[in-house]
Amino acid sequence: MTNQQRLVSVAVDIPARVCFTYKTGISLKPGQRVLVPLGNRKLIGWIMGYVEDEGKYHYKNILKVYDDYPLIPKHLIELAREISIMCFCSIGNVLSAISGKLSLKTISPPPQQPLCVKKHPEKYPFVNNILRDMSSTGKKAVLVRFYDIRGKIRFFRHIAESIDGSLIFVFSTISDTEKIFYTLRGIFGENVLHISSEGGKKQKTLCWLRMLNGNNLIMVGTRIALFSPVSDIKMIIVDEPSEYGHKEKQSPRYNSREIALKISEMRDIPVLFTTIQPDITDVFLYKSGRIGLVEDSASTFQNPQVVISRLEKNWQSTILTNISRHLLEKTLIGGKKAVIIHNIKGYARIIVCKKCGAAIKCPACGDTLVPVSEDYSFCGRDKKFFKTPLKCPVCKRGHLKIKQPGIKKIVDVLRQTYSEFGITVISKNQPIDISCNVIVGTQHIIPYIGDISPALVLFVNADMFAARSAFRSEERFFLVVEKIKKMMSGNENMIVIQTGNPGLDVYGDLLKNNNTFYNRELSIRNQLKFPPFGELISIRFSGRNWLKNRDLILNELKQFGDIYQSETENKESEILWKSPERKKAFEALELILKKYKITNYSVDPTPYF
Repeated sequence: MTNQQRLVSVAVDIPARVCFTYKTGISLKPGQRVLVPLGNRKLIGWIMGYVEDEGKYHYKNILKVYDDYPLIPKHLIELAREISIMCFCSIGNVLSAISGKLSLKTISPPPQQPLCVKKHPEKYPFVNNILRDMSSTGKKAVLVRFYDIRGKIRFFRHIAESIDGSLIFVFSTISDTEKIFYTLRGIFGENVLHISSEGGKKQKTLCWLRMLNGNNLIMVGTRIALFSPVSDIKMIIVDEPSEYGHKEKQSPRYNSREIALKISEMRDIPVLFTTIQPDITDVFLYKSGRIGLVEDSASTFQNPQVVISRLEKNWQSTILTNISRHLLEKTLIGGKKAVIIHNIKGYARIIVCKKCGAAIKCPACGDTLVPVSEDYSFCGRDKKFFKTPLKCPVCKRGHLKIKQPGIKKIVDVLRQTYSEFGITVISKNQPIDISCNVIVGTQHIIPYIGDISPALVLFVNADMFAARSAFRSEERFFLVVEKIKKMMSGNENMIVIQTGNPGLDVYGDLLKNNNTFYNRELSIRNQLKFPPFGELISIRFSGRNWLKNRDLILNELKQFGDIYQSETENKESEILWKSPERKKAFEALELILKKYKITNYSVDPTPYF
C-alpha cells in the first residue's frame, strides 16, 4: 500500500454482521456509496470511516465511487448501527433498506421551496397542552388518544401548523398516507413530500436530495419515512403504531414504534403516537413511565351498540344468524349501508374432527389446542407449540381440516337472498364502490369504514378473525372492533359479532369498558413473561453446520431462554425463543453462531407484531 492510499471500512448488503476493509487513493467520507469486490462478486457498499492498517492482510481496492458527497448523513449511519443491533442484522442490510433504491447516477438536487405558511403554535389549545405536558414532564414520547377519526385528522393539520422545523408523519397504509399528504399539501404546498417505497429510482433520488439539502419540510409516508435524511427534524408522529403495516417483513425486520423511540433517544426529538385505540404495548409503555398520555376530550362521542350472536352448527350454509338477518334487513329497508367482514385466511379457535367431533388436545396436559397457523397449534397452559396432525388422533380416520365459507360463497348467498339490493366485494388494492348497499370484504375494508358510513358492521365468524398468533389474536380483534366503534359514532348504529364461542372473555370486554381487557391481558402476559414483559424471538436456521450441531445449539440457547418450537422442514428449522432481554439474548446468539460457524440464519425480533 502506497503512502497516498488509506484503508476504509465498507458495509455491504449481506447477512454477515461485519464490515470489510478496502484500499482507496482518494478522500472519502462516511455515507458515500462505492463498488467493491467481495469474493467473485462486485457489490454496492457504504463507507463507514477510515481504519488503521494492522499489516495482516492484502487489501483490495475500491472499484468505483458513486457519490461526490455523502448521501447518508451521519445521524442515519448511527441509526443504522443501532438497528443492526436491535434487529440482529448487518449494517449493510439496514443501509440498503434506507437507500438501496436510490439511483447510482449523479442527479442534480431540486431547487428548495420557501415555506409558504407561517406557523401559529398559540392557535390550537390541544396542541399547546401536549407541548406543555412534554415540557413539564420531560417525556419525549407521548401517546395521544382520540375518540373519533375526524378529531385525529384535524390534529394532524394543527400540529403541522404549530411546529417550526421539519416533521415526519408515519402511517401504516398507503391510503392513509395519501389522504393526509393531500390534506397537508393543500396548506403547505411543495414543502410536503410523499415518502414511500413505490416509484422509480430517479423520483426517489430527487425526493431524497430535496430532504438531504432542505429544511422546514413535512414528510408524510409509510415506515420508510423514518429514515428521512432531513437535518432539522423537530417532531415525529407515528399514527396507530400497533397496525401491521408498521412492521417490515424483510430483514431488517424493524417496526415504526421501536425505531421512532430510538430516534427520539438518539437525537432528542419528540415523538407522538396517535391512536384511536391503544394496544397492550402502548398501555405497558405508559404504565411503566416510558411515555406520557394525553387524551382528546373535545369530541362528543357515542358508541354504536355491540351484539354478540351465537353461530349454529349449520351456519356455513345460512351465513347469518337470526339476529344478524333481522338487523341486516332492517338496515337495507331503511336505505342504509352494511359492511360484512370475513377473514378468509383465518383459522378456527379450536380444531375438531369432522368425523367423530373430538377436539384436538395437548399431548402433555390435555388442554384444547389453539391453532396459530396452518401447521401449528399452541397450548396456553404448557406454553408450547405442537405440529397439528392431519388426521384425528382419537378415531384415527377423520380429517381435521374445517371447511369455512369464503368471501365468494358469502356474496353468492347474500345475492340470492337480497337480489334487489346492490352487493359488492372489495379486496386489497382494489377501488371501493361505496354506492352499494352491502359491502363484503376482509380486514382490508376496515380503513374505509369512515368513508362508507355504514349503519351495520357484521363479523361473519369472529372466531377466525385476525388469528395470526396465539397470544395476540384476542387483542387484535379487540382493537379492530374498538377502532370500528370510533368510525361509526352513534348509538343507533350496530356491530354484530357472530361467534361459536360467545363465552370468550374478549367478547364480554367489548360489551364493557376497555380497562377490563387491558388489566387481564397485562396480568396474563406478565405471568407468562410474554411481550411486552419479555422477548419472543423467531430464528430460522438451515445449512450443514446447523443440521450437524442442532441439539447442541438448542441446548445452549435454552441457557438464555425457553425454546417453544423446533420443527424441521425442507432442512430449515424455525424456533421461537423466549428471553427476558433482547440485547443479552442477541449477544449470546452471536457467540453461539460463531462457535458453530452458522451462516445460514435469519432473525425476527418481533414475530408477534
